[in-house]
Amino acid sequence: MIRIALEHSGFEVETAGDGEEGLKKVASKHYDLVLVDQRMPGITGIEVQQKISQSSPDTHVILITAFGTID
Repeated sequence: MIRIALEHSGFEVETAGDGEEGLKKVASKHYDLVLVDQRMPGITGIEVQQKISQSSPDTHVILITAFGTID
C-alpha cells in the first residue's frame, strides 16, 4: 500500500523482500529515503537503520511497523 501511494504521488520506489536485500540495494545505489519495517525476517529494522547510517549517512531512514507494541 505504501509503495502504491508513493508511486501515485510521483515518487520512484524500489522494494526489497527483507533487510539483507535492502542493504544490498543501498550498497549499490544512493537513496534519499528508506522506509524500513521494524519486524522483518532475519535482520531487524533497527539493525538495518544502523547499517545504513554507517554506510550511507546522507540517506534518511524511517522505521515503521504494523505491530502495536515492540519489545
